[in-house]
Amino acid sequence: MILDAPSLVARMERFKTGAERALAQALRETADIPELTARLAAVQIVSVQWALAQDNAERIAYGEPADERCPGAPADAEYAFALLEHGLRQLTAEQ
Repeated sequence: MILDAPSLVARMERFKTGAERALAQALRETADIPELTARLAAVQIVSVQWALAQDNAERIAYGEPADERCPGAPADAEYAFALLEHGLRQLTAEQ
């Protein structure tokens, strides 16, 4: 429903951009890393969160009961953040 409304999609994109900026700022302040590094890290982290949230929302929208989705969501998050942490060289056909 939200993805069918251009004004809501635009608002979601602004929200995502705000999250990226806030995380980049926090990374610069706490990790003492260069601005570009902080921005690149923030974009990747927020994108993973975003993709996981969209996947969960789509599954529920297409009829998967939340009770059934609940056990798989943390496993998906672990896998997604492991890819982020270790890079994409470790991609396998297993997932």
